[in-house]
Amino acid sequence: MKDMNLLQNKLLSARKDAGLTRPSVCKVLGIGIQTLYRYEKGITVPSIEQIKILSKLYKVPITYFI
Repeated sequence: MKDMNLLQNKLLSARKDAGLTRPSVCKVLGIGIQTLYRYEKGITVPSIEQIKILSKLYKVPITYFI
C-alpha cells in the first residue's frame, strides 16, 4: 500500500509541477477525468503505456514513477 501512496503522490505533484490541468492530461491520455482522479487518489493504477506518456508530458524520467 505504501508504494501505491508514493505513486499517487508523484502523479499529482508531477501534474501540478508541469502546470497542467486534469482535463488537459485526460485529453492526451484519452481517458475521463474520473479515471485520472482515481490514479491520483490511489484507487486505480495507470498502465505502463500511460505512465510512459505521462513521463513525457510531465517532463520527468519514467523512473520517477517506479
